[in-house]
Amino acid sequence: MEPYRRIAGPATRQRVRSTLRAALNAAIAQQLITFNPATHVEPEARRRPKALVWTEGRILDWKRTGEKPSPVMVWTPEHTGLFLDHVAEGRLYALFRLIAFRGLRRGEACGRSGPTPTLTGRVFTKGNGELFHPADVTRRFVELYEEIGLPPVRLHDLRHGAATLAHAAGADLKDIQEMLGRSSITITADTYTSLLPEADLAIAEAAARLVPHTRMPRDAAVSAAAPAAGETSAHAPLTQTAPDEGSEAE
Repeated sequence: MEPYRRIAGPATRQRVRSTLRAALNAAIAQQLITFNPATHVEPEARRRPKALVWTEGRILDWKRTGEKPSPVMVWTPEHTGLFLDHVAEGRLYALFRLIAFRGLRRGEACGRSGPTPTLTGRVFTKGNGELFHPADVTRRFVELYEEIGLPPVRLHDLRHGAATLAHAAGADLKDIQEMLGRSSITITADTYTSLLPEADLAIAEAAARLVPHTRMPRDAAVSAAAPAAGETSAHAPLTQTAPDEGSEAE
C-alpha cells in the first residue's frame, strides 16, 4: 500500500458519490450520456461511533484485553496534561497544545486545509521550512503517548478532548460548535450530549481523589483510593486555563 494511503470511510464514499452523480447529471444535460448510473449506487450508511472517555475501569479492561471500547476514545484532562508535560520540550509541543485546547483538525494544524492554512503553515514547519505531513504528525503523536503509557487515542480525538475541556470551563454546545467549526449544532449535540456528562463524572472523580480522606462510610459506593505521587499535577491547570488559549476559532 502506498505511503499515507487510507481506505475511504463511509462519509468520504458518500461525498464521492455525490460528486460523481453531479458530474454525470451535467453530462446528461450536455447530451453526452442518457442516464446517470450513480443514481442507483447506495453506499453503506454512515454510523457515527460513540465517543467514550478513558475512565479507570476502561483502561483496566483495555490493558487486560488489548481492545479499545470504541473507535473514538477521549482522554481525561488529567491524561491531556500528562501528555503535554511529556512533550513540552519537543518541536511539536505548540501544535499538539493548539489541537488539544482549540480542537483544530489535523490538516488545519499542519497548514494544509481549513480557514487559515497559511497562518498555521507558517508556524508549524520542519527545520527546512517545509510543511509537516499530517501522517508524520500522527505517527509522532502515537510514539510520544506510548512512551508514557497513556491509553490510545487518535490525533483527531484531541478535538473531542478540546470540547470536554471547553465544557469543563463553562462553554455550552453553541460555543463548542463554533470553536470546532462545525456547520450544524445538531452534529455537535449528537456527538457530545453523551460524552460531556461522562467527562464531567471523570473530572469530578479525579477532583475527589485530590482531597485527603481516610474515613468513609462502610456502604460508600465510591472508592477513596489515593492517586500515585505526581499523578494529578497537570489536571487542575488544564481545566482552569482552557479559556485563556485564545479566542480565535478554527
